[in-house]
Amino acid sequence: MKIIQLVLGKANPDRMNGVNKVAYKLALHQHGLGYDVEVWGIANSLEHNYPPRPFATKLFRQMPNKLKLDGELRAAIAQASKNTVFHIHGSFIPEFYHISRLLKKRGLRYVYTPHGALTAAAMQQSKWRKRIYFNLFERTVIRNAHAVQLLGEQEYTFIDTLMKVPQKVLIP
Repeated sequence: MKIIQLVLGKANPDRMNGVNKVAYKLALHQHGLGYDVEVWGIANSLEHNYPPRPFATKLFRQMPNKLKLDGELRAAIAQASKNTVFHIHGSFIPEFYHISRLLKKRGLRYVYTPHGALTAAAMQQSKWRKRIYFNLFERTVIRNAHAVQLLGEQEYTFIDTLMKVPQKVLIP
């Protein structure tokens, strides 16, 4: 089984972005356990400007139009074997909606972690924009996920007010 940690950014452990740090640490731990793991990042720059790491990292160009994906990313997904599991880190990212649809179309499994974006407090910020986006896009990402990993009790409870998620798990 191959595991691909998918982030917006480069999973640089030296940066302040908590989502990228979690994805990096998860990949590092999985690699240490002997899993075949890679980090795929969608970034503005394809420069590998982060510390050395023991697992492969592939960077794909973030397109100016969020409704489009880098052709190389599409090709990489098309080449992924059926026993690959993707782990999508983050919410309200248009690219992840499109990626989740590609994965479903190819019959590839993915885990989705919103990293606290689906708590009551987080959903109050830009409330109407988030509600509309959630109903148009994020709901599909969640529904098609093999598992939804929630990092806190508040998010685990609140997500049920947005939609029923039988495949949710709480892993703090």
